[in-house]
Amino acid sequence: MYLNIIEAFKKLYEDLRKERRIEDASLSKPAQTNLHSWLEYALVIAAERVGLRGAPEIKLRYSKPLDPKQECGVNKRRRKHCRVDVAFYKSSNLVGIAEIHTINDAMGYLSTKEFAKTLEEDKFSLSDRDVLMYTIQHSESKPKFVIILVTLPKRASRIPWLTYIEKVAPKIANDLRRSRNFYEHLGEGWIKLRDDVEKEVRCSLAIINEDGLEVI
Repeated sequence: MYLNIIEAFKKLYEDLRKERRIEDASLSKPAQTNLHSWLEYALVIAAERVGLRGAPEIKLRYSKPLDPKQECGVNKRRRKHCRVDVAFYKSSNLVGIAEIHTINDAMGYLSTKEFAKTLEEDKFSLSDRDVLMYTIQHSESKPKFVIILVTLPKRASRIPWLTYIEKVAPKIANDLRRSRNFYEHLGEGWIKLRDDVEKEVRCSLAIINEDGLEVI
């Protein structure tokens, strides 16, 4: 089912490229080009084309509140729910979720503990990785599949959050400073996250760069 969504999404993404709603420059400047919103839109329409309902920015309640101190070892506010980028429904039943990560969230595959090693607690929130894993395990309506969509340009015009990347992952920061190839230097981290999610629920990773869309 989720592979059908991705196939439909791929066609829509190609249409958005032809219309120049999304261009290579968009991958480096997501905020200025509304990249995240257009990708959400394409996932919602893709779901409809395969017979599902796709809804953006949906809150999912937890069966057990997320306690960051217990789960991640950091003093952050407890959470009773999370918001996912797109939720997929068949009739009234949740069947899957999708999370979208642009270049601004390129380090989202790291755990909260990895950020906490080098950054002060007011400089980071719970990592996207930890929130996703907890959501899969403890949401009241457990998804049957997860789609992770991440944009990793090969020729980025900028390196967002470089100061933080240098502290958390200095080797990656040096590699990015040399080539600005996010796909080459961060792709393995996202593949590892996909493999970890797959241990809990069916999962596909879709990576977008200047060459198109790659499904893993």
